[in-house]
Amino acid sequence: MSPAVQRLASQGTVARVRVIAAYNSHPQRAQVDRILELGGEIHRHYSSLGMLALDVPINGLGELSLSEDLNFLSLDAPVEAASVSGRLTANIPLPGTADFVAPSPEVVVAVLDSGIANHYDLDVTGHIDIITPIDSCPGDYADQVGTAGWLGSDGSRPWMTSWVEMGETDGPDAGMVQVATGAQCSSGNCFQIGALTGSDFGLERPVDLLGAATATLNYDYMAGDLGVGGIVNVNVSSDGGNTWTTLTSHDSSAGQGVASFDISPYVSANTWIRFDVSGDSAMFYLDNVAIEHSAPAKNTAYLAGLGDGTDVPFAALTSRQPNAEELANMDPERNLAEGLTISRGGSLYSTDPATSQVWVADASDLTLNGKVSLQLWSAMVDFSTSSGATVTAYLIDTDVEGGDMIELASATVSRPIWDTEALAEFIDDTFDFGHVYHLFTTERKLGV
Repeated sequence: MSPAVQRLASQGTVARVRVIAAYNSHPQRAQVDRILELGGEIHRHYSSLGMLALDVPINGLGELSLSEDLNFLSLDAPVEAASVSGRLTANIPLPGTADFVAPSPEVVVAVLDSGIANHYDLDVTGHIDIITPIDSCPGDYADQVGTAGWLGSDGSRPWMTSWVEMGETDGPDAGMVQVATGAQCSSGNCFQIGALTGSDFGLERPVDLLGAATATLNYDYMAGDLGVGGIVNVNVSSDGGNTWTTLTSHDSSAGQGVASFDISPYVSANTWIRFDVSGDSAMFYLDNVAIEHSAPAKNTAYLAGLGDGTDVPFAALTSRQPNAEELANMDPERNLAEGLTISRGGSLYSTDPATSQVWVADASDLTLNGKVSLQLWSAMVDFSTSSGATVTAYLIDTDVEGGDMIELASATVSRPIWDTEALAEFIDDTFDFGHVYHLFTTERKLGV
């Protein structure tokens, strides 16, 4: 906990405080459930960071600080970028000085940051996610055991860290676990992992597979020197090494070969692989370790209208493309003319039903993890071929009434002439929300 949070926690009152919880990896269901058990309310999941913005009773801060995988708790507060000290540091002129220029509506500002703020004060017209997630970069993590010791990285993507020795810490040039050269290797160098009676030795390494659809572990091995009773356990963990699953066990009868295992069930932001050797004067040789992964298949879900026009239009999230009857107007309150019409001037939190449209679908226990986009067909009133518009779509976590909204992402399409080809028909646009990681809790809804 930060000093400020510690001071608050010592008060032990039931008043609520808003905090940022930073985790070692993306928070999972257990972390979310723990927050809810303590009477907390989550306001935002950060898609690119292992963080949650939430409020919780002050007397629950101590228990929250003991949550699994929690790294740090700090108070949630606006960043004061326009303070005097901040201006001096950035060499920004103060109002009234010779170099000061008043803001102009003709000036466009681009904000490059971590993505944890919405910048409502800047009237943002669009967000661009410049972080390249794994789902758009299929490839492999590999170590062909060259001259880099525990740091080898020969694939298309970098490992999270170096190899970690088990049973000793004397580096790759000495001891029971080291880099060796010889006929036991597939080619060049390989890892040599030995064992003594009563002592296990091994190597383990983490990899970030968040967003991957499938993953396969491949390696070359030579087990002929394991001797009587020597065993190599090949393990995988999806929770940072807290729990392990054995993929296979090699003994001396395994000889020399190539192994391949599907580790898709263990894909996470903190997947670990481990080679653990035990026995009496046993020796195992490991080479060309690689993890290949693939991007997830594109999933298309349709919002099929189910409302009756008296409230927020509900929608069924379905993989079947709705027919025309299902796409009937379910929200006549927002009509300015025949058809579903939205007028200018709306925003995420608009209360005027004529300026915004909200659709919600059941999302209890749903997890979004990957690139998300909205495909929308629209046209100007009367199918005008000379009018333009700016349309912003928001991906939200909301309550059953379409209120208490948490913005997950937004995307904007803007054209001075909406129907650029003068077709006088509905235009198909894709609103790209980028990579989104979000857990929906019970009773919450997915909305656009």
